[in-house]
Amino acid sequence: MQIELLDASHADQPTLTNLLQLYLYDLRDFGGPPPDAQGRFAPPSLDPYWSAPNHRAFLIRSGGELAGFALICRCSRLHTAFDGHVVAEFFVMRGCRRRGVGSAAAMRLFNMFPGRWEIATPVVNIPATAFWRSVSQRYTGGAYDEVWAQQDGWRGTIESFTAPGVGGS
Repeated sequence: MQIELLDASHADQPTLTNLLQLYLYDLRDFGGPPPDAQGRFAPPSLDPYWSAPNHRAFLIRSGGELAGFALICRCSRLHTAFDGHVVAEFFVMRGCRRRGVGSAAAMRLFNMFPGRWEIATPVVNIPATAFWRSVSQRYTGGAYDEVWAQQDGWRGTIESFTAPGVGGS
């Protein structure tokens, strides 16, 4: 199975917006906000991913077909000054889950950007917490830290580690 992690451009915004609807629908299981009167979810703004240098958007493809997305930034929940990357949002469509698609895409992402990484997961999203623990364990061989954080109404775990990197950004 070929997994691709492709840089998303502004031209990919409609695709990402559509995928965000599926992502936000899934988050309803974990207390995410309901849809509006027209049945649409209010996605976060994608504008920084086209204009801010510290934000990047990626599409995930599996076997050539669209499988999800990854959004990264440099906005740490743990550190005021942070020289690293954060998984802001990460989504793999249901039909592609439990097939190694998400793990492979995440590991590619870490390899593309050497240095510190943080992945924050809300306590209520138990499947995501298990996923990120597993990925962090496999990627680092167990050399990752996990801390509990609670701030500004958010509670959950944060995995952090250093990626040696094997590719360019």
